[in-house]
Amino acid sequence: MADGELFTVFVDGSPALPLPVLATDEIPIVRSGVTFKIPPTDISGFGLGSVVYIAPLTGATISAVSGQGAFVVIPAAAIAALTVELPPDAIEGTVFEVSTTADITAVGVAKASGSSDNIFGTQGTLGTLGGGGGFSFRYRLSNNTWYRRS
Repeated sequence: MADGELFTVFVDGSPALPLPVLATDEIPIVRSGVTFKIPPTDISGFGLGSVVYIAPLTGATISAVSGQGAFVVIPAAAIAALTVELPPDAIEGTVFEVSTTADITAVGVAKASGSSDNIFGTQGTLGTLGGGGGFSFRYRLSNNTWYRRS
């Protein structure tokens, strides 16, 4: 297929979506042999969500919104404490990432306000995160749990 050429079928043989894409369309995505069919607006759960660049002050809580894929934390200088709230309404396989340009002495991770999600692998705090470092979580819908990846 040449650059700029529109394809007419997906790898699995299903027809490509006609343009323009409608909100009622579904996109087939295969992950680990399992086919998911999702609306075009829900692809954020597959690690393609929006990225928010933020410069919080020490002691702040930054809250992700539904469909958000990452925070890039760019504080003016090292900060002593930061709490990150994971996004609400996550779908199966959602990946959420956080990276920082400066040292953060105490990083906490919390579930979205009002959610019944669980967080595995943090016990509420990740400890120190050095400048240039980061972490991520993956969401499992069947037990409403975020699992730390790194």
